[in-house]
Amino acid sequence: MNLGADRGRALGALSEAFLDGLHLCLIIAAALTLVAAAVGAVLLRSPRQSVTRPVAGSGAAPVAPRETGAAEPRLGQRG
Repeated sequence: MNLGADRGRALGALSEAFLDGLHLCLIIAAALTLVAAAVGAVLLRSPRQSVTRPVAGSGAAPVAPRETGAAEPRLGQRG
């Protein structure tokens, strides 16, 4: 490619356009990262409690939680 006297200007404009595109990509990536961090923080702050229900027609009765009155020993403790 023979640009003559304008070769320096053409290559400078090409590199400048490349850097502008790279800058735009970095801005978009930063914005998406901030959005993902905000969504993650909201989801971690307020977890949803899942409720399990028996499947209709399975014949399985729901299991009631145990109420023993005594505290169960923790892992590593002898009771």
